[in-house]
Order: sequence, then structure tokens, then C-alpha cells
Amino acid sequence: MSLSRLRLRLGAGFAVAYFVGLLALDLSLYGYLRIQSEQRLTRDLQGRGEALIEAVLQEYHDLPNAGLAGAAREAIHEWQAPPGAYSVLDSTGRPYAERGPGPWLTATHPTDLTRAHRNLRIGEEGFVREVMVQHNQAPRFMVTVTASARGLEEDNETLAWWLGASALLILLLGLGGGYILSRRALAPIDELGDAIAGISPASLRARLLVNSPADEVDRVRQQFNALLDRLETAQARNRKFLREAAHQIRTPLTLVMGEASLELPRAEGTSAGVLRRIQLAAEQMQRRVDDLFLLAEAQAGATPPLDGTVDLDGLLLEVADAMRGRAHQLGRQLAFGEVAPLTITGNRGLLREALLELVENAVRHGSPTVPVLLALQTGTEATLTITSGGAPFQLGLPADDPLGAESDHGLGLQIVQWIVRLHGGRLEVRPAPEHNEVVLFLPLGPA
Repeated sequence: MSLSRLRLRLGAGFAVAYFVGLLALDLSLYGYLRIQSEQRLTRDLQGRGEALIEAVLQEYHDLPNAGLAGAAREAIHEWQAPPGAYSVLDSTGRPYAERGPGPWLTATHPTDLTRAHRNLRIGEEGFVREVMVQHNQAPRFMVTVTASARGLEEDNETLAWWLGASALLILLLGLGGGYILSRRALAPIDELGDAIAGISPASLRARLLVNSPADEVDRVRQQFNALLDRLETAQARNRKFLREAAHQIRTPLTLVMGEASLELPRAEGTSAGVLRRIQLAAEQMQRRVDDLFLLAEAQAGATPPLDGTVDLDGLLLEVADAMRGRAHQLGRQLAFGEVAPLTITGNRGLLREALLELVENAVRHGSPTVPVLLALQTGTEATLTITSGGAPFQLGLPADDPLGAESDHGLGLQIVQWIVRLHGGRLEVRPAPEHNEVVLFLPLGPA
């Protein structure tokens, strides 16, 4: 099953929209978690600073004679604190006591006493965070606490990597999921296509069901129903025009044949031959007008009644009798093979037209040395066989559209093919080196 470009576009659109939304969510989540982790580190350092202030104040109260500087030195020396850099400063920023790595203390020595915290980068040590905590009561002093932020940065980098990888994975999953879900979204389109495909030229009165309230697909159904209204009106007008045109053409042809028939017994010599040719040409023209009218009706979707009783053996005799004069004129002979008595259900007029066309084709193109043989056999289906001599030929008519093909054997065979298909049968040509068999198969039951 080939991929659907429309479903791919819908799936890609769904995946892109989902990816953009997820990317925005990831960025906001990453920013939020980064800020929260920085705030947690800041609160931890502030807690250390407040604990150091408490330690300095405790030493100051225990040893007031040592002064604030001595209390600070004693407190930092005895205070059990996590790794980092610690400083106790006076209100102007001069250090009372310090503890920690020298580069950290040098880099983090405060220059702005109003800043509560800041981030610094110290050589290969990476980022560090410094937090300043002030004691605003007497005695006034402040402490700075500095700790490494490398773990925080590593956690942020890991989070960013996982969020980016998950976003790409979600993009792929969104593309596949969107392609699958688009099938359900396009189901109304498929149903609409099946409904439209089920409307043939013979069923233009059918209409698509429109739901209420109407959505986009229902509006397409409404427009298609309006198109069917216009097509049905145009088809009715065409049928009326064809009937009127056929009637107008048949009338003068009937007059010509009638006048020729009246004058032919009294004509002599050359005049008689001319009148016979005129009469024959008028008969052929009338048959072709009937054929064209029948073909036009068929292409317009007309379905004639097929519920009549047809005695095929009698019909075959009737056709042979009607074509006897035509065969004699062309120097051909008509003969009968096995003719079984058989009655089927169908349209006698259409089947008569089909047999007349096949016999006409046989006597016109057949060899004068081989008689045209008519036979009727029965079995699981009725088999009408018309055998004639001559070079082998093929129908040249596709089974799927017999009315739309061009055949070297004229318009008549197209009409025969349509009539046979209409009755649920089939038409075959069995060529042989010196003769052709045209076989018409018809079902024994209703068409």
C-alpha cells in the first residue's frame, strides 16, 4: 500500500505543531528547573551564612574582650562547615577572618556590598556562587559564603540534553502518530469518495446524505448534490433532444423508403436499380439512426426493461428471415445448425438488434463460398453462434467500457457488446484459419 501524500502532510503538520508545543514546554521547564536549582543553592548558602553569623555572635558574647575580630577568627576556626570559602567582614567590607581556598577568597572579595549573591568563574574550577548575609544589628558585620556550582551546571546540562533528545523522539513519534490518526480524520473523505463512485449515469437521482449541522465535508456533499441536480436536468434535456432528433430523422427516411417501395414495382431498367439502392441506403440509414439513438441512450445511463420473455429460437428464425434479402443481395447464403428451443428473460427488441447486427456483419465481411451458419445451444447458459468464412478478426472492445472503444468493425459491435453486457452475458470471437465464430452467451435466468 503506497503512502498517502495528504496523510503525510497532515501527519507532518501534527508533528511540527506538537514539536513546537513540546519545545516551548521543554524550554519553560528547563528555565523553571534551572531557576529552582539556583534558588535552592542560594538558600543553602544563606543558611550557612546565618549559621556562621550565629557562631560569631556566640563567640562575641562569650569573649567580649576579644572583640568582633577575635570572635570572628575563633568562630571560623572552630566552625564545622561544608567545603567552600567563608569570610567575616566589617560594615565597610574589610575582612575580620577568612577561610577557604586562596583563589576563591581573592576572586570573591566583595566590591559591591549591596549585592546579595552573584556567580563567578574561577579558572578551571568552573562556576562558583557567592552569597552575602548581613547582620544589621549591633555589632554590624557581614559574612560571605562561596560554594562550587559545578554540580548544578552538570545537572542543568544533563537536563538540557535529555529534554533535547526527548523532543526529537517525540517529533518522530508525532509524525508516525499523526499519520495514523490522519486516517481516522480522513475517513469522511474516503466515505464521500465511495458514495460518489457509487453514483452512475443511470442513478443520477441519488443524493448524498448531508448531516445537520453541516461541517466542511457536508458542504462538499451539498455542492455535489447541486451538481447532480444540474447533471440530471441536462441528461433529461439531452434525452428529449435525442428522441426528437431521432423522430425527425426517421420521418423523412420512412417517406423515402415508402416512396421507393411504391415506385419500385413500376420501375424498369436503370430506374429500378436506382430505386433499390435508394431503398437499401434508406434502410441502412434508419438502422444507423436507431443504433446511434440506442448508443446515446446507453451512454446517458438509460436502462431499458429486461423482464420480457424471449424465445431465442423464434427470434433467430425471425432475424434470418429479415436478413434473407440482404444476404441474397450480397451473394451470401444463410443456413441453420443446431437450434434448440429455448426461452429466456430479457429485452426482445435489444436482442433482435444485436442478432441483426451480428448477421449483417457476417454477411458483409464473410466469404461468399462459406454460408453464414446460425446455431442455438443450451446448457448452463444460452449459446448463440454465428459462423462465417473469411479472415480472422478480433472484437477490439475492452470488457470494462464497451461503449467507449473504437472498433475496426463499426459502431454496431459496440452496441452488441453493450446489449450483451446489459443482459449479463458476454460476447466472444473465436477466429480460425478460414472462418470466424462469433459466440453470444446469455444467462438462462433473469438478466
